[in-house]
Amino acid sequence: MVVFLLLSKSHQNHLPFMKQKISRVLLVALSAILVLSSCSKAPEQSKYIPKEASFVASINTKQLEQKLLESGLSNEKILETISKTASGADGSEDTSNPVTKGVKDFQNSGVDLKGTLYFFSSATPDGKMYYATIGKLTDASKFEAYVTKNIPNVTVTTADKVKIGIVKIEEGTNATLAWDDKTVMALISPDFEKYSSFMDTDAPAVDNSAVLTTEVKRLFNLKDDEKASSMTSFKEFSKENADIAYWANIDATVENSLKNMPGQAGMAVAMFGNGLKKLIEGSFYISSLNFEKGKVVAKSTGYYGKELKELLDKHDSKTVDIKQLEKYPSDNVFGYAIMAFDTHLIGDLIKALGYDSMIDMQLTKMGITMNDIMNAFNAEIAVIGSDFTVKETPSMWDSTYTNKEPSAKWLFTFKIGDEKAFDKLISLPDMKDVIVKEGDKYILKEVPPTMGAKIEGKDIIIGSSQELVDNYATGKSGGKISGDMISNAKGNVSSMYIDFQKLSKNVPASVFSEVPDSLVTDVKGLLKELKTQSGTVSGGKQVSTAELTFVNQDENSLAQIIKLCTKAYGIFKQKQAAEAATWSQMGDDEEIDTAVAPPAATNVQ
Repeated sequence: MVVFLLLSKSHQNHLPFMKQKISRVLLVALSAILVLSSCSKAPEQSKYIPKEASFVASINTKQLEQKLLESGLSNEKILETISKTASGADGSEDTSNPVTKGVKDFQNSGVDLKGTLYFFSSATPDGKMYYATIGKLTDASKFEAYVTKNIPNVTVTTADKVKIGIVKIEEGTNATLAWDDKTVMALISPDFEKYSSFMDTDAPAVDNSAVLTTEVKRLFNLKDDEKASSMTSFKEFSKENADIAYWANIDATVENSLKNMPGQAGMAVAMFGNGLKKLIEGSFYISSLNFEKGKVVAKSTGYYGKELKELLDKHDSKTVDIKQLEKYPSDNVFGYAIMAFDTHLIGDLIKALGYDSMIDMQLTKMGITMNDIMNAFNAEIAVIGSDFTVKETPSMWDSTYTNKEPSAKWLFTFKIGDEKAFDKLISLPDMKDVIVKEGDKYILKEVPPTMGAKIEGKDIIIGSSQELVDNYATGKSGGKISGDMISNAKGNVSSMYIDFQKLSKNVPASVFSEVPDSLVTDVKGLLKELKTQSGTVSGGKQVSTAELTFVNQDENSLAQIIKLCTKAYGIFKQKQAAEAATWSQMGDDEEIDTAVAPPAATNVQ
C-alpha cells in the first residue's frame, strides 16, 4: 500500500503516458501484487514477538466487530443489554454492574480495540517460560491513567522510553505491563515448579518480576533476525485473514518443554528430547477460525519438516473404511468418530526417537517384538453412538424423586491385521483370560453382562449390548446412516460427526426444571451439527477442517452466541437478585418475630 501511494504521488502527472506504454494485463498484475502485499502485511505489534515463541494466536477485533454490526450488535448495545437484563424488573440500566463498568472503563483506556491482538507463549533466553499479550495503543497517556486508577499496587518505572509496571497477582506470581507510544504488552510467568509439586507444597514461590522486566526490554528492542516475523512459517501465518488465527512453532514448543517441564514429566521428555528435536525440526501448524452466517469454520494445516516428511512418505495415507459406518443398525445415529492409519508408522516414530531397542528388549522377554504388535492390528477404528435418551427412574431412597440418567447405544470397532502376528499376541499367558482361538474363530472372554463383544472375520466389535454387536456383525440391519454423515468421512484419514439436534430433542424438559422455557428453547435451537475432516498427507502437509453449523442460517454465529450468553447472564443475575431479596426478607421477619414474641424457649426446659 505504501508503494502504491508513492507511485500515485510521483507519477500522477504522467499516467496518460504510462497507460499508452503499459499493457492492460501488466496493470492488472501490478494492482494484484500491491493489493496482496498490503493485505498480507502483519500488524506493527507483531514485530515484538520473538522467534522462540511456542505459539501465537491473533484476534482480528476490527473484523469481528464488523460482523457483529452487520447483525445489529455494537459494543455499546451489548453492554446496554447486559446492564438492563441484569437489573430489576423495571428494565432500568444497572450502571453499578461490575461487568458493564469494567468494560466501559477499558473502552476509554487508550487501547485500540479495533486493532489486532496477539497472544503468545515463549521463553526468556535463560529458559523461563511466560505468556504474553500484545496490542496497539491509540493514546499512551490514557492507558497510563487507566493503569494507575484501576490496577492496585502497581509500580511504574521508565526505561528507554518504555513504561514498565509490575503488578502483584499472588505470592510468587507477578505480571509485567510495558508500553510505549504505540504498543502495549503484558507478560506473566506462573511458577510451574510450585504448582506441579505434590510433595513440597510449602516451597517458597519464585518472584519473576525482575526476569519479566528484563524480557520486556528485550522484546521492545528485538533485532530483525530475532523476530518471529523473520521466519517463513510466521509469514505464512500473517497472511491468514481470519477472525482468529493460530501459529504453532513445533521446534520452539519442544525446546521450551525440554527446559521447563517439571518433575517426572520433564525427565521423560528429556530422555527422548534429542530424537524428538531432530524428528520435528522445521514442522509447524497454522490454523484459522471464522464466524460466518449460520456456522463457525475452522481450518488447520500441518507443515512437516524434512525428517518427519520422509517418515510419513514411507507410509501411504490410509483413508477410512466407510463400511464401518454403513453396517451400523440404526437410523438414529447422533455421532461418530472414525480414523485409519498405518500402525507401522507408530513403530517408525518410536525408532526415530531411539526407543525401539529398549522396547524390543522388554518385549522379547515376553516372546514377542514391537513389529509383532504393529503387524497384529490394522488401525481402522470407529466409534458410533445412537438412540440417545435421558431416562427418569424413581430414586431408591425416595420414590417421590426421580433420577435422570442419560442412555445411548454405542459401538467400538477396529480390525485385526496379520493373523499370524495376532495369534502370536493372544497366545501370551496374560491374554488367555481375554481372548482365545477356537478353530478358525476368535472368542472374547469375560464380557460384562451390560455389554456385548464379538470378533467377526477381522472385525473386533465391542458395544452397549450383544444384540447390537450381533446385528452389526451380520450387517442385516445396516445401511441406515444418512448420506451426509457418510460423505463427511469418505476419502479422509479421520472424520467426526455430531448431530446436536438428535441429542437435544431427546432431553426431557424436567432436566431444565430451573431454567426458563424461553432459554431452554434457545439453547436447544442453537446448534445443528459438527463435522470434522482430516485429509491425507500430501507434499509434506496435511489439511484438516471443522464446521460447526447453527440452526439459524441467516445470522452470524458469533452474534447468536453473544445474544444467548447475554440472555443467560441476565436470567442468572435476576435469579441471584431474587434469592438475595428472599434471604433478606427472611432475616427481617426473624428480627420482627424475636422482638414481638415472648421468650418461649425459657418455658420449655
